[in-house]
Amino acid sequence: MKRKPSPKPLLYIAQPGFQRMNAPMQKVVIKKEKDVSETPYKEKKDETEQHVEEVKDEVKDVEEVEEKYEMVVEEAEDATQTEAETEEEKAVTEQEEVTEQEEEAEQEEETWSDTDIREHRKRFTEMTVAEKIDYLTNLPSYVPKALCIIETESENIRGVIVEREDNRVKIRRSGDLRLLEFAQNQILNIQILSF
Repeated sequence: MKRKPSPKPLLYIAQPGFQRMNAPMQKVVIKKEKDVSETPYKEKKDETEQHVEEVKDEVKDVEEVEEKYEMVVEEAEDATQTEAETEEEKAVTEQEEVTEQEEEAEQEEETWSDTDIREHRKRFTEMTVAEKIDYLTNLPSYVPKALCIIETESENIRGVIVEREDNRVKIRRSGDLRLLEFAQNQILNIQILSF
């Protein structure tokens, strides 16, 4: 292995001979003394008088603002009382209309309890093909698309039902980005594998 030649020394043993710089600088300082006899007292007295006047002006402004505020509050209370009276009258008439509509609805239809509605829902396996397609295409946006096995007349497809337009169903196979399109009557059965 070859050795690299050593670089020149970075530390100077003998200091270089720089000349001292002569910068133009002030050599004499003269300070003037203030006449301390009366000036601080007069200045402080003037400052306090100005401050007292400012505070008096602020107090007057605050009193005026409080008076205006009280007037505005009284006007607002009067306005809200009249609005509340009109709103109460409107609410009473709306309640009467709602009760009339409810009575009519009760007479026209049977009332269903929560247990009746739960019992009335079909399981996915009991649904028809059209109902299954509607169910899978109308899932909320926060629910992931369900992976299904779609049985058609010609083949079984493993994929996701993307959308339905009229009587055409678009299906995306798992692992493929292309959409397959089938007529709704070509689909024989749909089974959900997972969400």
